[in-house]
Amino acid sequence: MEAVTDCFPCSITVAVCTLNRPSLAATLGTLARQSLDKTRYRILVVDNSLDPDTTQIDGVETGGVRIDRVTSAPRSLSIARNTAIEFCATALLAFIDDDACADPDWLASLIECFDNGSDEVATWGGPVLPVFETDRPEWLDDNLARYLSIIDYGHRVKTITGRQYLVGTNIAYRTSVLRQAGGFRASLGRHHGTLLSNEEIETRDRINALGHVFAYSPRPLVYHHIPAARLTPWWFLQRAFWQGVSDGISADLAAAEKYGTPDSVAVQARCDAEIGRLGRNVHQAGLLPSCIEQILESGRACVELYYAEQVRTQPSSIR
Repeated sequence: MEAVTDCFPCSITVAVCTLNRPSLAATLGTLARQSLDKTRYRILVVDNSLDPDTTQIDGVETGGVRIDRVTSAPRSLSIARNTAIEFCATALLAFIDDDACADPDWLASLIECFDNGSDEVATWGGPVLPVFETDRPEWLDDNLARYLSIIDYGHRVKTITGRQYLVGTNIAYRTSVLRQAGGFRASLGRHHGTLLSNEEIETRDRINALGHVFAYSPRPLVYHHIPAARLTPWWFLQRAFWQGVSDGISADLAAAEKYGTPDSVAVQARCDAEIGRLGRNVHQAGLLPSCIEQILESGRACVELYYAEQVRTQPSSIR
């Protein structure tokens, strides 16, 4: 399938970036059953796996909705999202994860936001509510829940400011603005099995710099599946540590662009050792919230050491 321009007769494209996740069919099913007129949207599956499985797409009852599939390599969520931008042929581009389910009015609500909102708003998003595979642990407070991409800013429309953010499983952009901003940084976001993040926040900052804003509405609603494997202190230790790594890369994008993302075997080993050390200090789950800042700082320190070593060993500096 060749890249196209904004000539497709639909209003919005929904991109689902996937990596052979079994829940993809359920996600596509909720998208095919949207209340929005089926001629007004299309679904674009961006397959990021080395051995794509098309059976989940083939088995979806589309109800007349157009579903296209493209492949993207290497394994990188940011690159997959940039592939979606390349192949998007509509004025609006929405993203949802392959382990999430959209409310039946999700797309209609997003389009309504753009139709009735200010032209200054380039991006709209809404609540992401959890569907826990097992009971929610007592120690999982709201501070930790943000690492699960759970957000709910209440029942009023608001502009996203300060430390607030939208998450990539319930977000829609004006495609032209997203292209103007350059899409998503390949040095950030999930890839090669890491829990790297921040690609959405970094893109938001560049869109803000163009004079546009992000906004939240309570109406476009998405439900996010939270597997039992993510409801352990160990997973949160890893997630928070990689958030620190992501923050470190974000703080030094010049080094990231020159030397790449610190995901080499040596750095991975250091990261694993550091996470293990932190894990031994957390003797019970109830201590996790108080350790988050320490965990984040350890992640940032690993990135600083990595880039310092690159500058020392390579003949040219990043200046």
